[in-house]
Amino acid sequence: MLNTINWDTKAVKVVNLKLDPKNVRLDIDNPSQDAIIQDLFKNEDAMQIVESIAQNGFFNQEMPIITEEGGDTIVLEGNRRISALKAILNPKLVPQQEAKLKELIEEMGDISILESVEAKVAPDREDASKIIASIHTVQSRKAWKPLRQAYFYYAQIAEGHKTVKQLGEEYRNVNIPEFVKMWEMHNLMKSVDYKDPVLQRKVASKNFPISTLERLYNNAEFQDLAKIKFDEYGQISIGAKDEDFNALLSKIVNDINDKKIDTRVLNKKTSESYMSYMQEIKDLRIKDAAKPRKAADFHPQPVVPPAKTKYGIVPNDIVCTINYPAVKRVLEELKTLNYRKYPNATHDLLRSFLECSLKAYFHHKSIVVTPNRGTYVQLQHVLDEAKTHFATVNVSLVQVVQKMTDKNTQNSYMYSTDYLNAVNHNHQIFSKHDDVEAAWDQMENLIRYILDPPQ
Repeated sequence: MLNTINWDTKAVKVVNLKLDPKNVRLDIDNPSQDAIIQDLFKNEDAMQIVESIAQNGFFNQEMPIITEEGGDTIVLEGNRRISALKAILNPKLVPQQEAKLKELIEEMGDISILESVEAKVAPDREDASKIIASIHTVQSRKAWKPLRQAYFYYAQIAEGHKTVKQLGEEYRNVNIPEFVKMWEMHNLMKSVDYKDPVLQRKVASKNFPISTLERLYNNAEFQDLAKIKFDEYGQISIGAKDEDFNALLSKIVNDINDKKIDTRVLNKKTSESYMSYMQEIKDLRIKDAAKPRKAADFHPQPVVPPAKTKYGIVPNDIVCTINYPAVKRVLEELKTLNYRKYPNATHDLLRSFLECSLKAYFHHKSIVVTPNRGTYVQLQHVLDEAKTHFATVNVSLVQVVQKMTDKNTQNSYMYSTDYLNAVNHNHQIFSKHDDVEAAWDQMENLIRYILDPPQ
């Protein structure tokens, strides 16, 4: 068994450390050092570590693990902590958080003691992998999500040229075949063209809720219908026609994205909701292919990165082609307003923007929206009109609007107009930045459509 007591411990300057471009936390390809640190702050909450250092001081009891690769000193474990230290020493590395970083640094006083850290020096990446696995997939300091764990183990097959059997012998307390299944199914999902760059990015992300799909592909009945088989090592064989299998994956991914299915809906194979969904799979009538294929035969679709914004919740690539200057002005504000610093202001503005955009869209289409009572058209009125309107012109948006008008259901309240209104009116309700992200994720496809409708 590997024993880290025999590894050297040495002091290293933070500025000389390189963050690991192969870190499974990352959702960016071929990342630069600047891109890695910004990703760790945006998606892995490295700011939480900065705040902890400001409040409690820096404790080096959890030493980073480093190794030498190609003349660089690479941080294999502790990337969030090192990125936090790098940002403290140079706040300009995280421009979207620079102001907050400077406030926290001022509280810290002398930060020169953070310029060097003690680190464990691993002989190589392979030896370090066993310890990192123990930290994040067994003992779990900050647990990786299941799909990230799958990528961690599969990387040792793809890059380390190991077999599943060899991995199983090395990690006897880990169900390696289950992670192989997960990785191969995710690879298949990424091979489908979803015709929507936003959805394509969500599917490619290691944060995709693969657990919902797992409830299906581990079911023998689903395997028969989808014409897939897993061997003892978790490797998949696909016996369905390509177009039928793509249609199946596209349906499942869209249903997950639209929150039609989740782990609750598919909780029990004997439940009415599960059996109803299996009937929908049967209705696809998937046909046999002439020859089975492996997951490696399928290749991921290209992913278009989102347009970069300085701070805003709304991506820069969203355009307004309907000619309403007021809507365009608010759109530009939402592209630049720092929603992490001002979540309540942004959430409130999103509500107003949704209402005004729908009003502008209906005016553009010469559709008169009539309030049920009173003289003013309000958000609820335009959403009611939207449900009727999109049923005939874009059915996929009906479910989006339905989620927003759903009344206090457990699964959709945070995305609903009830919650948008509560942030606006209720003195006991307030927003956090992830609430803003959830609200925007729910309405993004609707906003894109109504601001730039087909001719």
